[in-house]
Formats: sequence, structure tokens, C-alpha cells
Amino acid sequence: MEEKTDFSELSKQLRCPSGEHAKEVGDNMFQSNGNMIFTTINSLALENQSIILEIGFGNGKHLPRLFSTAENLSYTGIDISRAMVDEAIANNQPLVTTGKAQFEQVDGSGTLHFPDSTFSHCFTANTLYFWEHPQQHFDAIFRVLQPDGIFALAFVEKKFGEQLPFTKSEFTFYEKEQVEVFMQNAGFRETHCHTYLEETQSKDGQKVNRPFLILVGRK
Repeated sequence: MEEKTDFSELSKQLRCPSGEHAKEVGDNMFQSNGNMIFTTINSLALENQSIILEIGFGNGKHLPRLFSTAENLSYTGIDISRAMVDEAIANNQPLVTTGKAQFEQVDGSGTLHFPDSTFSHCFTANTLYFWEHPQQHFDAIFRVLQPDGIFALAFVEKKFGEQLPFTKSEFTFYEKEQVEVFMQNAGFRETHCHTYLEETQSKDGQKVNRPFLILVGRK
């Protein structure tokens, strides 16, 4: 029973890190998801002066890599965790001070307060599982992207994700075809999917060979 309780608490923390263990959770997520995040950034093919939105940035330790890919980038990150907003600001103070990056807390409903056609690129990794109404999120992302804007989404499929011991609550997984429908219904075109396999450390400390997908669409 104690093990189930621990996994339930871990699931909640992975959805929204909070409290005294938030920093540790954020660091662990960056360690286990770093390669996935960097691969997702590469899939954006960022150009100079790109205007980027990220959904669910965690502790933000990947931003130096992102800003090294092109010049004069502008970045906005949104996350439901107040603790991760604070961590990301602390980890990227020079970028925040110069106005190149900003981090905001949101309610996670999928509603985006930004005007239409604000961003040239949007990306997110391992957040889809926590979207209560996924189609609303995809529709909102499509709206705030500029014409020809790029959206990249990284995730693990249902057949893998549901086998993990800490995903019995809080998580909802999908197969590739379901996510492609969300993209298409939102209006994205030229969608393509890449499959990767990596060795990483699972959130419960176990080493796993994790397959993940990156689905990319153009507005």
C-alpha cells in the first residue's frame, strides 16, 4: 500500500511540481527528459529572430541550448507550476533580465491569452498527458502561431506510457494516430512524425529504453 501511495504522490508532482520537493522533481525531470527536449528543439529548425512559445518548461535548464541554435530569439514559457516558474527564472536570470525570455504561470485549461499569430514556433515535451481537453490545447496553439508557424510535440505512446508504475493516476496517454487527429482537426498541415529510442532514467529511478515520438506540424 505504501508503494502505491508513493507512486500516486509522484504522479501529482510530475504533473505539477510543488512544495519542498519541487526543485528535486524539476532536476529529475530535466535529467530524464533532457535528450527529448533537445531533440524537440532541433526539430523546430529555428531561425534568427524566431518568436518561441514553450508549454511546460520545467526548471528551464534547457534554455541555454535553445538560445545557442539561432540569434535574436524571443522566448515565452508557460507552466502550471509556480515552483517551476520560480526555478526557471532563477536558472535563466540573464535571459530574463535582458527581456529575451519570460516565464508565466497558467491554469492549464488550454486557453492562451496571447493574440492571434504571435509566435513563429511552439513546442512542448511530455505535457500532452495532463491536458484535460486536448483538442482545445491544439486549437489554441494553432491560433497563436503565425502563418507557416511550426508546432513540435514530443510524447510517449499509450502502449509504453501505461506500463510505467507511476502513471496510474494523473496521466492520459494516446497513440500516434490519435494525436495526429488532434493536429489535423486544429488545422495543421504538412504534419510528420519521427520516432526515437533512448536510454534514460525513469521517474522512479529505473533505467529504461524509452521510445518517444515527435510530431511536427505547420500552420
